[in-house]
Amino acid sequence: MEICISISASTPAEYQDALNALNAGIQAPAVPAKPSPAPQAAPVQAHVPTDGEIPFTKPQAPQQPAAAPKEETAAKPVTLEDLQTTGRKLALAGKQDKLGEILGKYSVRKLSDIPSEHWAEALNEMEVNLNG
Repeated sequence: MEICISISASTPAEYQDALNALNAGIQAPAVPAKPSPAPQAAPVQAHVPTDGEIPFTKPQAPQQPAAAPKEETAAKPVTLEDLQTTGRKLALAGKQDKLGEILGKYSVRKLSDIPSEHWAEALNEMEVNLNG
């Protein structure tokens, strides 16, 4: 922000009076006083329980481990975004020809044209080509 002030005076005394009047009209921002530090509370001594106060339970016999969780029977559904992301990675890895082969297998020109029932298979093919 720019503020321009013009003062016209014919004598140094008039100039001094104008500056004093201008200075009187300017209020400096109030300087906040330093807040006095808050009194600190005295430290509280915590109660330390003795052996008689601590409840003790017998360790239980180890239980049989639960059956290992089976891998998900229903795999996460494949989305078009999954296909496009993996296709982009395949193309950026310089394997456009592999991507073209996959598209050709489904007789389509773009990933979004692959029928949704074939998305999982197409994704798997792209991942194999990307990682292998």
